[in-house]
Amino acid sequence: MIKNNGGIFGRNPKFNNVEVEGDLTVDGAIIGAAAAGTLTGTTLAANVVNSSLTSVGTLTSLTTSSNITFTEPNGTSAFGLGNGFDSTNVALGNALQNCTPDASTGDGQYNLGIGSGSLFSITTGSSNTAVGSNSLNYGATCSENIAVGSLAMGGNPSTPQTGTGYNIAIGNSSCNALTTNTNVIGIGKNSFLYLATGNNSVALGQLAGAYAINTSNFLANTTNSIYIGGSAKASAVTGNTNEIAIGFNALGLGSNTAVLGNTSITNTYLRGDINLAAGKKIIDSTVQSLTSQNASGTGLSPTIQIICPSAAFTLLDQTASQPVFGTPQDVISYQASTTYFFEGQYLLQTGTVSHTTSMLFNGSSVTRPDFEFATVSWSQSGANVATRVQDTNFFITIAGGAVNGASTATNLIITFKGIFRTYDAGTIIPSISFSTAPGSTNYCLRGSYFSFYPLGSSTIDKVGTAIS
Repeated sequence: MIKNNGGIFGRNPKFNNVEVEGDLTVDGAIIGAAAAGTLTGTTLAANVVNSSLTSVGTLTSLTTSSNITFTEPNGTSAFGLGNGFDSTNVALGNALQNCTPDASTGDGQYNLGIGSGSLFSITTGSSNTAVGSNSLNYGATCSENIAVGSLAMGGNPSTPQTGTGYNIAIGNSSCNALTTNTNVIGIGKNSFLYLATGNNSVALGQLAGAYAINTSNFLANTTNSIYIGGSAKASAVTGNTNEIAIGFNALGLGSNTAVLGNTSITNTYLRGDINLAAGKKIIDSTVQSLTSQNASGTGLSPTIQIICPSAAFTLLDQTASQPVFGTPQDVISYQASTTYFFEGQYLLQTGTVSHTTSMLFNGSSVTRPDFEFATVSWSQSGANVATRVQDTNFFITIAGGAVNGASTATNLIITFKGIFRTYDAGTIIPSISFSTAPGSTNYCLRGSYFSFYPLGSSTIDKVGTAIS
């Protein structure tokens, strides 16, 4: 029986109320408002059958106690708010899987991980941003870092990044080996690729700061340094401080040095005035050739060394060799594989016991090949009164020898010039010896000097450029 309490029959009849006893067969659709409780979670209510429900209008709010998982043709990704996440963290793509946020301490909060494995090991680290697969992968407790790119700041599971870093890595595998570093910036694929320790440094360009010396050595440590340009390199694997190298394949020259350009640069142009700090100078590169770089970044020293005492120096009344000048200014340092020019003048006042005077060079025990110098000397009994004709000698050894004949004169003037070619680095001390103790009090007088400066490599034949 069908009872119609208001309504009409027809092609599309409308009923206000229908009571049915027994089965009901309908040819067509029954149209009406959905009753409350027809959808529970994602499951249809038990009294709703044969539904073709595919969507539920507009979702205006959603509360969940776990991750929201999206099943896609290429796999499953997660947007995490749960399983260790809280409302301050966002993870997309299997990221931030081990984070343990604590609102009371601020640990493990304000992280953003996008990409499979990004921030995967973060536990209590905070305020990190990682975009790219395995970016900032192994930093468990590190904070305030930015890593963009696959394996950017990826890290090593045995030596993960820790602490508050303030580091920035942009580019695949950039800053991949950081551990306890702070204020490190690497921009470019593989920039600072192997840097494990050191702070306050910048690398800009592909492979910038990745190597030291050449591509067989990896830069592991540097502080307060800058490497700009593809493959810009440090001068040593570790120990660099305040080193700057700018240019493609530019090679740093050691701590507290700055290099502009690589070895292919033929001209450098600077606009405006060049202002030098007090006591600094411009070195002529045709004379002060910066060559023979080694692992420590030490090449030819551009410094001319001159000993010129302002007061007389007392000499010992003995036959054993002794320095001509007082300490510490009597020591001259030299570089390896370098040619030096030297010259000088000794004004000696001695006793009247007949003796000869010999010149020699003491110093550190290293190989000193090709030490050649010539001398001219005059013996005088008083000012401007020669007691002997001049003596001339030529020596081809650092041991030198006697520069004058035996004399009882109280004054001796020795002038000399020479070339010194080195193999190893070391020191020399300008020295003299007497054949017999002269007696009395002996001096090297004011006005004496020794000048020593580099020319170039140990095989150099000429320096300077022709003037046309």
